[in-house]
Amino acid sequence: MKNIWLIRHGQHQGQIDSNACKINPELSGLGVKQAQLLKNRISNIETDVVLISPLARASATYALSESNSNNAKYEKRLLEYKYHCDGPNIYDASEYNMSSSIAEIDDSDHHTVVFKERIKSLIEFITKSEYESFMLFCHLGVICEFYIQFFGDNNANNPQFEVGNTSVSNLQIAKNGTKKLCLWNDMHHLSI
Repeated sequence: MKNIWLIRHGQHQGQIDSNACKINPELSGLGVKQAQLLKNRISNIETDVVLISPLARASATYALSESNSNNAKYEKRLLEYKYHCDGPNIYDASEYNMSSSIAEIDDSDHHTVVFKERIKSLIEFITKSEYESFMLFCHLGVICEFYIQFFGDNNANNPQFEVGNTSVSNLQIAKNGTKKLCLWNDMHHLSI
């Protein structure tokens, strides 16, 4: 059975300040606290690999959660949908950054692929991977599109699309290919 843990980043500056960087904002003060509170929530989750969006808010959330995975990798397919973008919704390498002190660098060209194709490719990778358990530090748009493509559910009004900052969700793929939603938008760690 494959387990896929989806972790949304903490609150970022763009959520509280309309003048903040729109593409790659840093975590806000509250976002830092939310990310630190993740530590107790995810410390007992065993994963084979942690995949991290190269955008600052996801990378910082991972680092502050102290997940300390032995197999953490940046994953460009986790780059957020660029809501303000009128073009093909691809990234230029100058719009994000990766630090080898946090995770293994992703040298792929996935940042040049359009959003929905990136997510489709990621799901195929996870499905075919030798790894059994994944933790993804990513973004609202990524999590919603992942859900849509994972389950084939195009209902944009689906209540599952409520995804709070630092929420934890869990999807599973059984050996027979059956897909299951086990946990969605869990934020109990924030009420401590």
